[in-house]
Amino acid sequence: MRRAHGFVLSAALVSLCAPALAEPLCACDTQMSVYFSPNGGALQAIVSEIDGARQSVHMQAFHFRSKPIIQALQNAKKRGVDVRLIVDAEDAARSNSRARDAAAKGVPVFTDASHGTAHNKVTIVDGKIVITGSYNYTDKAETRNSENLLVIRSKDLASQYEREWGKHFSHSKPFK
Repeated sequence: MRRAHGFVLSAALVSLCAPALAEPLCACDTQMSVYFSPNGGALQAIVSEIDGARQSVHMQAFHFRSKPIIQALQNAKKRGVDVRLIVDAEDAARSNSRARDAAAKGVPVFTDASHGTAHNKVTIVDGKIVITGSYNYTDKAETRNSENLLVIRSKDLASQYEREWGKHFSHSKPFK
């Protein structure tokens, strides 16, 4: 079944990958959509999932330069959603980073300087949706680069990502 410009994958396909995971997944509740760029709908998929958030949006970004994602995070924060963004500290210091813009719009931004590169590109929505892949949160990722994005609906997987996100959040510092 085609969804926007992405494809929905069945839980049976996920079960083929489960043995390689650190913690096994129950694939029975898993649905995935995949998007490819350029112009494959990944940005809209991210914004749509953030727009649908009711409880939390926990994001980690290596490159963070997307105005539509900032707007979606700001809107979620205004709705009372627990929004927190972790960015790579070195990348956040660059002049083209939008971390400053996000913070100025009320999005809680934190920097992770505990690694050579904080290269994660992941968003966990409401503890049940994981958005991940090579897709950087940038305009180039959507319009020029060859990248991929997975939107995975799985409480089991989201729980694992949320724990990992929490580890990075615990050593991140508020953006200044």
